[in-house]
This record gives sequence, structure tokens and C-alpha cells, in this order.
Amino acid sequence: MKVVLISVAVVVMAAVVLITWNWYVAEQAAETTVPAAPGAPWAWENTLTGKSATIPADWKQEKAEDFQGTVLTLTHKSGKSLIYLVHEENADDVSLQEYVEARGDTMRRELAIEKLEPAPSGESYQGEGAKLFQRAIAGTQVLIWRSRPHQFWRAATITDPDYKYLEFEAGKIIASLRQTTQ
Repeated sequence: MKVVLISVAVVVMAAVVLITWNWYVAEQAAETTVPAAPGAPWAWENTLTGKSATIPADWKQEKAEDFQGTVLTLTHKSGKSLIYLVHEENADDVSLQEYVEARGDTMRRELAIEKLEPAPSGESYQGEGAKLFQRAIAGTQVLIWRSRPHQFWRAATITDPDYKYLEFEAGKIIASLRQTTQ
């Protein structure tokens, strides 16, 4: 009788381990798979300039305005990446460098960025960092530019580091959004 009970217990434990393993493997595969984007891209209009940008279907606009001056907040349908576009007017006609020097500490704190440096083009500043986002350390990036006198913009991304393709996609979206600020 003991042998039968022990045998049944071993079979039940093996079944539980197998079911748990299959569930774990399925969850891991689901998180690393790049989902196909259903639907068509959509157009977003920058109400400050009247210019439009095309946004991929798997990004949606959020209504939340976490930062003063936020013009647009986008989240990827996976929940693993966030983009926000912020506009700021400055009463003084300062250069981009002067603006970054004056506001840089705040921007670095927002995104846990160590330093902001001029981009290779010289027409913007950029920085990278990492911060806690949705219970994980996420990569952060910011791009800051001046569209005309008194007009400054920054686009920032917060992306789960396991989703590198979203960093690339977010960069393309930011390039498109930047065109709406000119």
C-alpha cells in the first residue's frame, strides 16, 4: 500500500512540475515574441504647430500628463515602452546650450540620466540612463532641441531593456514627432 501511495505522489508531483514548466516556458516565449501590429498606423497632430506625424498602430496615446508641458504621451501595447513629448517656452531668447544648462538638472533627475551631451549633429542634446519602471530597471533616453527662438522640446523614452526593438522603434517615432515641431 505504501508503495502505491508513494508512486501516486511521485506521478502527481511530476505532473505538477511538468505543468508548471510548460506554463513558465509559454510565459517566457510570450514576453520575447514581437507581436504583429494589428490595424493601420494613425496620425497625430501637434496642436502647437498644426503639423502631423504618423504613429504605428501598436502605440496608443495616453491622456496622462505626468510632466508640465507634456504635449503627447505614447505607450506601446506591450506596456514595455513609453514616449513623451514635452514643449516649453522660454521668455528669454536663450541658446539651446543655455537652456540645457539651466534645466538640465531637472531633466537628468526625471530620467536618471548622468549627463546631457550635444548630439553629433550639434542641433540637439541627448542623454541616456536607467530608472525603475514597472518593477524593472528600464533604459531611459532623452533628446532636447530648439525649434525656433523661445521654443524648446524634449522627447523621452523609458523602455524595458529586454525589448531592444522598442528602443529602435521609439527612436523612429521621435524623429517623426520632431518634424512636427519645426
